[in-house]
Amino acid sequence: MPVIREKKHRLPRDFYRGIKDISFTACVKGRKELFVREATFREVEKILLDALQEFECEGIVYLFMPEHAHIIIGGTE
Repeated sequence: MPVIREKKHRLPRDFYRGIKDISFTACVKGRKELFVREATFREVEKILLDALQEFECEGIVYLFMPEHAHIIIGGTE
């Protein structure tokens, strides 16, 4: 089983709460080019937008590449 690499640069959980902007990079396991089909991208985009609404965040910027996504989210509470 391949090792999942994760950078250990996270701040304590409380640093991510409140009115703040946070950036994420989400990589697809095995570097599979998941987002090359528009239908797949649209499904994942809908999940992202629904989660932003559910958790009362603002999606400021998101960029999908074939095997990863960059997301900047703004906290509102």
